[in-house]
Amino acid sequence: MNKECKAKEIKKQLKILRFTIKNGLEEAVKLWLDKEYNK
Repeated sequence: MNKECKAKEIKKQLKILRFTIKNGLEEAVKLWLDKEYNK
C-alpha cells in the first residue's frame, strides 16, 4: 500500500467519523430539546 492510498483511506475514515459525530450531536440536541419542551 503506497502513501497516497493510505492517505485516502485515512481521509475517508475521518470523513465518516466526522459525519457520525455531527449526526450524533444533532440527534442528542434533538432529544435534549424534546425533553426540555416536554417538561
